Amino acid sequence: MIDMPDIDELIRICHRERSIHPQTEWVDFYKLCLQSCYGAGHVLTSQQDVIVRIKSEYASMKQVYLPLIQPLRLKGDIARISLSILDPPVQMKYGINPTIDLHSLSMAFYDSSQQHLYDHDQWTLFWKQIDTELIGVYQPSPIELKEIDTLLAGDRIPSHSDLYKNTYDPHYRVIDTESLNQYLDMTGLAVFEWRDQ
Repeated sequence: MIDMPDIDELIRICHRERSIHPQTEWVDFYKLCLQSCYGAGHVLTSQQDVIVRIKSEYASMKQVYLPLIQPLRLKGDIARISLSILDPPVQMKYGINPTIDLHSLSMAFYDSSQQHLYDHDQWTLFWKQIDTELIGVYQPSPIELKEIDTLLAGDRIPSHSDLYKNTYDPHYRVIDTESLNQYLDMTGLAVFEWRDQ
């Protein structure tokens, strides 16, 4: 199991997200921090279910989602992996090993999701600390703040904001390094290197 990041690390990750995706809204920061702490956070019923869902989502993609790999920790032990990594033209353009396929990515995601156990009470307390630090920087509206309160009260994992979805069409899975390396040959690809922008 991975350690929780500290507040300063999460703030840097949020700043990085805003530089990559300027249309990030408050709920998107919330989702980012949650993923950075707990990984995928999905309740997955079976490996086959994971394959079916990723296959369906990949087939629905209308454009390449970048970055292909977005670290969610400064030390790089967990990241968002774009489903565009499965696309042969993208693999060729970016020098990605063509053995990365639907099955191997699905297995890495499933394995990763089993490693990180979400703790709602812990998260609620931690978010209040993160929230206090970020509010002064990003100045969310009262409506955005209420949306997060509702998510916390209902113990729900959010979707991205409509603005984020309409602007970036995000399709990715959150996977940790250990699971990635077990199922995917990432040789020659500096997947988790953190680069400040």
